[in-house]
Amino acid sequence: MAHSTPTDITNKGDADRLETTAIAWILQLEQDERVEQPYLVWLDARAAVNQQFASLPEPELAVLAASYAALEGVWMARVLRDDLGLATARAAWSAPALAHFWECRVTGEKFEIPVLIPKETPIGKHPRDRGADIERNVIWLYRHTVRQPPESIHDLAREYEAATGRRTDARSVVRNGIAQARALLAIIDRDGLIRQS
Repeated sequence: MAHSTPTDITNKGDADRLETTAIAWILQLEQDERVEQPYLVWLDARAAVNQQFASLPEPELAVLAASYAALEGVWMARVLRDDLGLATARAAWSAPALAHFWECRVTGEKFEIPVLIPKETPIGKHPRDRGADIERNVIWLYRHTVRQPPESIHDLAREYEAATGRRTDARSVVRNGIAQARALLAIIDRDGLIRQS
């Protein structure tokens, strides 16, 4: 995977880039005001389901939990599509990942989205600075395309220039960063996050 124009996962560094991208994307969605109400509905529904079915035997509870998770995923995907304007493919993987984030928030577990790849996959080059530029690029993409109201490339560039002390126009940096984030998210949209060995 070339750093600026990724097309596929060829090594563990590429998998790290996708994992960083997916986590950064979900963290941006989670902060969106339009997701707050669905979160409160999810929290209430989770509590009601847990209370209602706490006495079920483990096998029946597991089946019920799987069914509930599937319905929850469909509902959240619709919210992400209709309210946030996400494409169907992006909403399809973002919905269960967002629900997983909420579950981690409630249980106190660490939020992770591992990209599972075969053991024999080469190591490759890991993202520099632990993926900080990837996270920044995803944030720019979110702020420019999903956030309401969206922020202009010009405003994002001015903010970046001020934060880095840059004295030249940074619009091309922002455009390139957004393009990289789009390309990484497109791989996830196309293939999902789990690779079969």
